[in-house]
Amino acid sequence: MLHAIFPGRELRTAHQIQGGLSNTIYRVVIGGHSGPDEALAVRVYTRDPTGYTLDCDVASRLKGIVPVPQVLHVDETRSHCEHPFAVLSWLDGDLLDDVATHEPRTDFLGALSACGHMLARLQQVTFPQPGFFGPGLIVTHPLPSGKHAYMDWMRETLANPLAVDRLGATLWLIGPDGRHPA
Repeated sequence: MLHAIFPGRELRTAHQIQGGLSNTIYRVVIGGHSGPDEALAVRVYTRDPTGYTLDCDVASRLKGIVPVPQVLHVDETRSHCEHPFAVLSWLDGDLLDDVATHEPRTDFLGALSACGHMLARLQQVTFPQPGFFGPGLIVTHPLPSGKHAYMDWMRETLANPLAVDRLGATLWLIGPDGRHPA
């Protein structure tokens, strides 16, 4: 599928990235021409065939605010693959979960600090209301407003069997009194 997008380049390596919940993600390295090998991410949209539109919208909105991969190609035709896919530039880095379990505590604290800086930069991106995006980053499914309504929604969401399966059986929710409900 990459030969049609990058003629004259050849696939050097490809492996599936663990952790993709909605898509299948591969890290591929292509080479050829006279330049160096290039790492790319290939996201195959197996669950939501239009998911690439959200990825493209988010990448466009966050460009220059936080590091985001560049969208190099989108193929929704399914002529090269059973599902729509996107080819993105590869951003080097480590998953926070990997840093937490494999690195010394000082490295983990540094990673948390870096996450905090990125989250602070993301605060400049605002939307008229909280919720789930539709096309064009328009909030189409708003979240309930108000402190108690949101916490009720969160409890209901985290009790969903899919959330329990993905997050683990022990979900740490803080009650209205600031304590974990035992």
